[in-house]
Amino acid sequence: MSHLQTTFNDFTNSTSNDCVTIGYNGETVINDYQFKDNTLIKSVIIGSNVKKIGKHAFSDCTALENVIIGDNVHTIGKSAFEGCISLKHVTFGSGLSCICSRAFEDCTSLQDIIIGPSVQMIEGGAFLHCTSLKSVTIGENVQIIEMGTFCNCTSLESLIIPSNIKIIGESAFSDCTSLKSVIIGDGVQEIYNGAFKNCMSLLTVTIGNSVKNIHINAFRDCLSLQTVTFGDSVKMIGEKAFLKCESLKNLVIGNNVEIIDTCAFKDCIYLESVTIGDSVKIIGTSAFSGCESLQSVTIGNGVQNINSMTFYYCTSLQSIIIGSNVKTIKSGAFSNCTSLSSIDFGHNIETIEACAFSNCTSLQSVNIGSKLKTINLQAFNDCNSLESIIIGNKNLIMHYSNYFGNKKLESVTLENLEIVF
Repeated sequence: MSHLQTTFNDFTNSTSNDCVTIGYNGETVINDYQFKDNTLIKSVIIGSNVKKIGKHAFSDCTALENVIIGDNVHTIGKSAFEGCISLKHVTFGSGLSCICSRAFEDCTSLQDIIIGPSVQMIEGGAFLHCTSLKSVTIGENVQIIEMGTFCNCTSLESLIIPSNIKIIGESAFSDCTSLKSVIIGDGVQEIYNGAFKNCMSLLTVTIGNSVKNIHINAFRDCLSLQTVTFGDSVKMIGEKAFLKCESLKNLVIGNNVEIIDTCAFKDCIYLESVTIGDSVKIIGTSAFSGCESLQSVTIGNGVQNINSMTFYYCTSLQSIIIGSNVKTIKSGAFSNCTSLSSIDFGHNIETIEACAFSNCTSLQSVNIGSKLKTINLQAFNDCNSLESIIIGNKNLIMHYSNYFGNKKLESVTLENLEIVF
């Protein structure tokens, strides 16, 4: 195998000191570190004989502006062009199959990328910190966008992820602060941790019909996000997946979602309405806490437990419809919902824990069905407008504490038994 040397004079194909032409006289590999830190090269043309570009081969070539890669190059090595801060244009050959990790990291002048159909793998961080990158076309044979591939591409404005992509990896597009719209193709099955975290300009997301799981922090801190359309296959919305998506206003959870995890929509301060379908079985702790504009909630018939702090500090919440299969409302679930005036309890409520509705200062009366078995007497603590509680079960177990903690409460009726304070 022929190897290249490090001086221009050894390249019989070179035309000048600022343009290097390689791979027409038998060279098959551009060695690791071959041109690293060269500050003279402005243009590179890689010919048909070269099959591989080694790791760091052109890294920190700070004057390099244009690269044309021949059709027989199958691999661009790790960090091959990392730190080429003047690189504006790259043309990939038709034989390229792998772009290795960090291959174009910190190419801060690179403006567009077209990844052809021959490419099968783009490794993690391949285009990390390409802050001028505005356009990305992903070829039809790439299946995974790996961890941090396009992280901090701060000029990227729109993105269509084709149906051949199956996995969007951790932090794949995080900190793409100019990204406004994302369409996720029907082939994508998993959106991993922080995939679009801190995409502060993102307005709309359409999630394809094959996505099964949206993992932790996937869209966290997307402060401008207004609309999310869930595909029919989404089963899990992960922990903090949409935390602090402050512009999200209306939310309809997909028909097959089973889990809304801890803090999934916490602090979505402009969220006004939520409809949770019958497929949802678990709503995690603090899932909607701090949603200060939330006015109405409908909880479907699949949910059995409303966990602690689920709707804590939803200060605009006026009404709740609780599905017929909910059995337990846990501590603090609706605490500090100061506008709450109406609760439609399902028929199967068995347990209401301490502080479940504490400081719901607009609540005046409560009527709970006959299945209720246990209620903590602090369940309605500091509900200072509450005047009556009607419970249709005379065999109720009441955990004592300060007579429900309400000054105005005058009576609690247990089926035919009335307790007057």
